[in-house]
Parts: sequence; C-alpha cells; structure tokens
Amino acid sequence: SLGAEPELTEVRAFDLAEEPDEVSHRDARSLEAVAGFCRSWQSPLIPVRPPASFWEPETFVRYMLEVLRYETSADLVLWNRAAFRTTFLASLKGKRPALTEGLLKGVMPFDNAVKVVLVPGTALAPLLKGLSFDAEGRNTTGAVSARGVSHGPAGAVSVNGRAFDEAKVYRVAMNAFLFDGGDGRIPSAFREAVLAGSSPGKTRELVREYFA
Repeated sequence: SLGAEPELTEVRAFDLAEEPDEVSHRDARSLEAVAGFCRSWQSPLIPVRPPASFWEPETFVRYMLEVLRYETSADLVLWNRAAFRTTFLASLKGKRPALTEGLLKGVMPFDNAVKVVLVPGTALAPLLKGLSFDAEGRNTTGAVSARGVSHGPAGAVSVNGRAFDEAKVYRVAMNAFLFDGGDGRIPSAFREAVLAGSSPGKTRELVREYFA
C-alpha cells in the first residue's frame, strides 16, 4: 500500500455561480491565498513608473548591480550576464511598465543567494585584467558584468573609485552561481577567500529591501 491519498488530488475550477454555502472553507482559504499572491505579484515595488530608458538592457543591468553593491556594502559586484533576461528587457523598449515583483522575476528569474567574500588584491588582479572591463565596468566578452570597477587612462584600474591596490583586501559580492564556479569565469582563489559572514540574502530579496 502507498498509504493515504493526498488531501488534494486534482485542480478544481471554481464556478462563480456557486452559492456561498456550496464552497468549502478550505476552498475559500485557497481562493484568498491565491488572490493575495496575485495582488503581491502585481503590486509596484516603487510608487512611480520608471522612465522608458530604465528598461533598456544595459541601463537596467547597471542599475540593479549598483543596487546589489549598495545592499552588500561591496567594493565590487560581479554577476553573470545570463542572470538577466536581456531579450525580455528589449521587448519593453519604449514602454513604461510598473516595476512589480512579477516583472522583476521575469527579468531576473534566478533568485540565487548572494555571496560576499573578502578577496586579496593579488587574487583579484588577474580577474580585473583578464576580463577586459570597459570604461562602464562591463566585461567586453559579455559573460560577466561588474560595477565598482573602471579603467582609466593608460589602463589604470580603479575599484570603488580608488586606484586598485594589490596589497588591499576587497569586499566582493557575486551570486552563488558564479561563486560555485558557474561559467568558469571566477578564479578558484575566490572560493578559497574568506566569506564576509553568512549570505545577506537572495538576489530579488535584496532588490526588494532596497526599494522598501
């Protein structure tokens, strides 16, 4: 025997013509829960609609990385480009939708935990030089994006607005996918670096906290 059957064995379609006393208390609680979920999914995270330019892929990615850098108090944030659905963002060109939980999930579907590590400058140097970040802090290969790093005249690298110093230790935020070796872009030395405490939260959770 496989034991007792699950309490719910099928999806029920609710008929709006049913009399109230024909709807069980369990059904009513289910409807209330679903309605509450839908309301939260569609509720704007901010009171005003962002300008159309906010939804341009590069602008959106840069903005969200700055949000994550702020929320983690990091010198530098590294994120894999595939974590953002840029094709979906491109479909919003010229529109001004509200920034809702549902839309945020559509653009940033992978709610990975965020890792913050204390990385020696000597371990960070090969990454900053090898990935060829442009003046906007974007990796020109397109696989990884960063905020908090830039290249100045003659290739001088700055992190968090100051000249990069291999003798310093930097606070670096990234998602768990990159930290665990995803895309093969992050040196193993990062995973051997000291974690700056427990994870501050998941990606979209930190974004919600920023706008709260």
